[in-house]
Amino acid sequence: MKQTIEIKIPADLSLSSTVRNMAVTVFTSAGFSKEWCNRLKLVVDELFMNAVQYGSTYGVSVVQISFAFDAKTFECCVEDDGTGTIKVSPKALKEMLLDEKITPNPTQTSGRGLSVIAHLWTDHIDIKKSALGGIMITFVKTIESQDPPTPVPHTPLNALVNLERKKEPTTPPLASPSKPSLSPPVTTVKLNGEIDAETMDATIHTMEDHIHQLSSGSTLVLDFKNVDYINSTFIGYLAAWHNEIISKSVHLQIKNVNVAVRDVLDLVGLSNVLDVQ
Repeated sequence: MKQTIEIKIPADLSLSSTVRNMAVTVFTSAGFSKEWCNRLKLVVDELFMNAVQYGSTYGVSVVQISFAFDAKTFECCVEDDGTGTIKVSPKALKEMLLDEKITPNPTQTSGRGLSVIAHLWTDHIDIKKSALGGIMITFVKTIESQDPPTPVPHTPLNALVNLERKKEPTTPPLASPSKPSLSPPVTTVKLNGEIDAETMDATIHTMEDHIHQLSSGSTLVLDFKNVDYINSTFIGYLAAWHNEIISKSVHLQIKNVNVAVRDVLDLVGLSNVLDVQ
């Protein structure tokens, strides 16, 4: 017998955490493993964020989220009323998502959320006109009671550099005496909690303050020890900061990443580009 749950949420991004928590409760009740709950809550978060930002009047509209599941299959539907400033037809949105799926770019700073996540972590996604007046996006997923395989760790960029250095002669050529050089400066930024629409502005402000002060040859370390969640907007900023930092000859390192966050970075390909530990 199929169980159904329908929730109506004000179009307010400060409620993103509430939406994720409710979604995890439903996913757990349906029988998904912990890691699959972590993955699917990101899908729901993306759908809710898109509905609020593009399909609704902020603080006025209501976003409708419905869940339906039986012993084998789970279905989630997110609908908006279409009163947002950006008007996109279901057909156009389908084409946009397909294009982003086919031509992914790990250092792209936008467009990485809904397309990649929905296509890789769901079995099927459908987009059509909503009875509310906007767009209805539905994803279907077979219920997975076992955790997905642990993401294969990618070789960090500094390890690749070290491998290249091992090929160099062990005895350096003679050189004239010089003053000992100072170690390049290292700046560590500790991030905390859930980085989502509600906390994004403060996080961006902190990060950009540090980035503007970086000097050539220095290292910026982002400590994710206390980070529980990141959304696609923050992933986009990571890509943008990577591009900016590279242009300044600064090394970016991300350390103490938990399994759930690493899973997302692997999915979008950033762990192939960034030094993630």
